[in-house]
Amino acid sequence: MTYRFSLLALLFTVLCTSCQCTRDIDIEGQILESCENPVGVEGIHLEFEHGDGREEATTDANGRFHFQFTVDRSDFNIWGGSLPQIKYTTDSTYGRFQVPESDTYDYGKIYLNHYEEVALEFTGIPDSVDLQQFDSVYIAVNSVHSNANVFPVDVNSISNGYITPPYLVRLQPGVLTLTIYCLDASTSQVVFLGDLDFEEIGLRCFDEPILMRMEYLEP
Repeated sequence: MTYRFSLLALLFTVLCTSCQCTRDIDIEGQILESCENPVGVEGIHLEFEHGDGREEATTDANGRFHFQFTVDRSDFNIWGGSLPQIKYTTDSTYGRFQVPESDTYDYGKIYLNHYEEVALEFTGIPDSVDLQQFDSVYIAVNSVHSNANVFPVDVNSISNGYITPPYLVRLQPGVLTLTIYCLDASTSQVVFLGDLDFEEIGLRCFDEPILMRMEYLEP
């Protein structure tokens, strides 16, 4: 497999030396205030860093932005080996959007202040595991090290198929994955883990609570 990949990479390089190999990048979206106040936010500065340099854009009166450029590359990854990101800056905050490794992508609507109800369904717990070994557990959203979006969970209620009441969770603007960790409060060991990919279902305001499947992790 490695030998075949090397031959393909060599062939791609040879072809790019005999012709101009380019990729047309077209990424757009619209930045809105919130689900409750879906108005465009004008004047947000965005920077898109990639393997060949940096592109800049500013949202218009409707909150829309558009990156459209061409890169000359003789390899398979214009992002330079790292995950692509778009930095954004407002009057009061800054952050980063995730970008799929795709030449063309439309975020649709990105909300700067985005809160959604999220319910957790626990699953994959072996019969041999006694959850009472954990004095208490809590969930953390997107980072095990963040103090934001942290909620306690009643360990006595957790079992296969148990669904928690909804938690009000802040979604990070332009972040295409939602990761929820369930940790042992005394050791910070991750006991359950759940992921949701917004690249597939789209960034949007949800009418009902988002249901996350939390898989048990063997220690």
